[in-house]
Amino acid sequence: MADKCPAFNLTIKGDPAEVLEKVKKAKLDKGLKLEITGDASAGKIKITKSILGTLVYGDYSVKDKKITFNLVDDTSLADCGTIEKAVSDAFKGY
Repeated sequence: MADKCPAFNLTIKGDPAEVLEKVKKAKLDKGLKLEITGDASAGKIKITKSILGTLVYGDYSVKDKKITFNLVDDTSLADCGTIEKAVSDAFKGY
């Protein structure tokens, strides 16, 4: 059963369009892949693993330099804190 995680925000330093493009190319730990579709105002986000398929999905919205994520854990394999950390780590430094 899918678990909806509480929305969380990240504040970025750079231009949202540039940051999102860089993060799209980032590698996650443990064979996870981050997929972002959308633009500098809003879009969809998905974390997948080759063997398991989609693990986490949801959407994001951008206002100024703040990105708000609304994610759902599709597998219940990870808690929301772990999911938030994985996404935060992908944006670290940006």
